[in-house]
Order: sequence, then C-alpha cells, then structure tokens
Amino acid sequence: MPITTIENGLNTEHAVIGAGVHLAQVLGNKSEEAPLHCGSYKMDPGSETTIDYPCTIFVLVLEGEFTVEDTANPGVVRTVKKGDIFNTNKGTSVKWGSPAGGQGFYVIQLPGGVDPTPYFNQ
Repeated sequence: MPITTIENGLNTEHAVIGAGVHLAQVLGNKSEEAPLHCGSYKMDPGSETTIDYPCTIFVLVLEGEFTVEDTANPGVVRTVKKGDIFNTNKGTSVKWGSPAGGQGFYVIQLPGGVDPTPYFNQ
C-alpha cells in the first residue's frame, strides 16, 4: 500500500460552496465498503450554513471559532474554538455559524471526490 503525502495540504485551493463557506477535499478514497476523505473548510466572518450530514464527521478547529447547533434541538448552541474537536453522526442536521471566521480540518465517511453541495442548505 503506497503512502500519499500532500505538502501544505491546508492551503489547498478552497471551492466556494455557499455564501462565505469554502471547502477543499484534500485526500480520500473511493471505497464502497469504507469510504473516507478529509479536507479543510473555511467560513468567512458572519457566515452561516446548515448541513444535513449523510454520515459521521469528525472536526478539528484550527483557527477562529464556530457555533454549532443540532437543528433537532433548537437553541442549544455550542461554541467550538481553536483546538476543539467534535463529531456528529449520520442524519444530524447542523446549523453552523462563524461570527469572526475560522478554519477547520475534517474527516468524513464519504468517498473522495463526492460533491458536498447537496448536503448544504443555504
């Protein structure tokens, strides 16, 4: 099994996938049995989006801070900041915000190259 490296992977070009929301899929596989990919996301100051997760995701906040709210529990808003790690499971709809902007790294159980935009509700 080869080893793949991506130099300066967090600075990979980010695609705009919503108002103030940017995503870069850095590395992944196309496995049907165990799909997985990782990448970087950025949110501009004041931006918000809601994502309906079709699978489990793990997130590490690299800079700034984000607010996350499970839309099934309105009003329960958590703030995650640099160094925090969190996850959510398949079927969860999460409202994201970023009052001051920020960047994070994620690992998600989707094959690499999958278009993420159908899961975003702007």
